[in-house]
Amino acid sequence: MTALLAPAVPRHAPRSGHHRPPARERRCLRWDLDTDASIKTVSKTRTWLASAAPQSVVPTLPEPGPWAAAMARAIVEAVLGMRPTSQLQRWLVPPLLTVVSRLRVPRDPAAPRRSCRPTAWRSCEIRPGVVEAAVVVSAPDGPHVVALRMEKSRGRWITTALELT
Repeated sequence: MTALLAPAVPRHAPRSGHHRPPARERRCLRWDLDTDASIKTVSKTRTWLASAAPQSVVPTLPEPGPWAAAMARAIVEAVLGMRPTSQLQRWLVPPLLTVVSRLRVPRDPAAPRRSCRPTAWRSCEIRPGVVEAAVVVSAPDGPHVVALRMEKSRGRWITTALELT
């Protein structure tokens, strides 16, 4: 089941006499192909992931850490309405793309057009061809933490699990 997390709650109550503006609702997500999709969807997606890349395409995969940072930035920008979610379709499994598309918030046209940027990341190969990474993305509405699992498939990194706060 997809878990949409509650909005962030301030850790400390404001001191008396000080006014703190209300916290804006943040879109949060926790989704994993192996636990949040139906058995039929998992089977179908795993078969698709295991299929070979087209014969003419045998690229050298980029380093997973910087790639995860770029992917996290793109995901945050898509959720914030700064980029179309369709730009993510090559790098997310289809059921995850659907979930991210539903999480998207409409962008305020009057808002400044500042971009997001990854500020820190760590990655670790948990088994051959599977990498998990954590990325901090600086965004106009504050920092976002993105955790993702990427698998080598079809000649590229494909995101199969995502946590976004």
